[in-house]
Amino acid sequence: MIRNTSIHLRKLLKSNFIKKHFEIPLINKHPDSSFVPIFIVGAPRSGTTLVYQALANQIDFSFFTNWVNIFPSSPVFASIKLSGKLGNSDLNYFKSNYGLINGINSPSEAGFIFREWFDTSSKESVNSEIIRKSINTFSEKTNSPFICKNVYNSLRLNKIGKVLKKFFVVHVKRDVFYTAQSIINSRKSINGNTHEWWGPLRILSRLKNINEYEKVIFQIKLIDKCIENQIKKLKDKVTYISVDYDDFCTDSDNFIKILIEDYKVNNKISLVRKKADKLNFIPSKSKKLSDEEWMNLREAYEKLNSKYQ
Repeated sequence: MIRNTSIHLRKLLKSNFIKKHFEIPLINKHPDSSFVPIFIVGAPRSGTTLVYQALANQIDFSFFTNWVNIFPSSPVFASIKLSGKLGNSDLNYFKSNYGLINGINSPSEAGFIFREWFDTSSKESVNSEIIRKSINTFSEKTNSPFICKNVYNSLRLNKIGKVLKKFFVVHVKRDVFYTAQSIINSRKSINGNTHEWWGPLRILSRLKNINEYEKVIFQIKLIDKCIENQIKKLKDKVTYISVDYDDFCTDSDNFIKILIEDYKVNNKISLVRKKADKLNFIPSKSKKLSDEEWMNLREAYEKLNSKYQ
């Protein structure tokens, strides 16, 4: 009964009727906002989720929750009218499962929403006005900047730049070897094998002249390079800051202070820090592959890491 109700509710909220008569009137109330949204990007398993969680814990941000992500066509309506909440509550949970943070009101990757917004067919254009007003509504309703994390947005920055007048990018980087190890383990856990693709740039899976370990290294390097190339083209619209995963784990407070200062300098708005306690995490740098897999990955890393700097 509950499952059937949920299915019917999702179908209803995906309908143009809800979008036209409820969602659009809500977001039309907030055509502009002085807050500049923040997009956290990076390769899969680079630490983007941890950075997302820590920033949501320490700073007053609005964000998409897991609840809102269920309703990609009407995220504002679902958030305000159905749950009565906008994502900006305290988060004291620093565990995740491949990007998914447990809890209906926890920060979400919002994959359904971002696909609805940006991955349109060739016959459809991105609806810039709806995207811009939706983000503005989250910010204005909570009186705080909007923040999001989605690794696929690493390849959408050009599209985002066409929609938003200004935005802020946090690029999370991690040691390529250990990021690759984590992606391989993600493949095994989610797909049941090491060769089935997982994450952005699926087109790389078609390459015939390199093995699976080399493809993973290439995936990480290419995503980071794509982010940097897009940022160069968007330099008049975007404020860019990168953070190393290991550095963030050992001294997240330092990065948070840098972020707050950069945001104020570039946007003339002070971020509100909710908590003054320092967060410390232990970066994962242990061997989590079999001896054969470890050797294969090491060979791929030594072959490609220096080649694609």
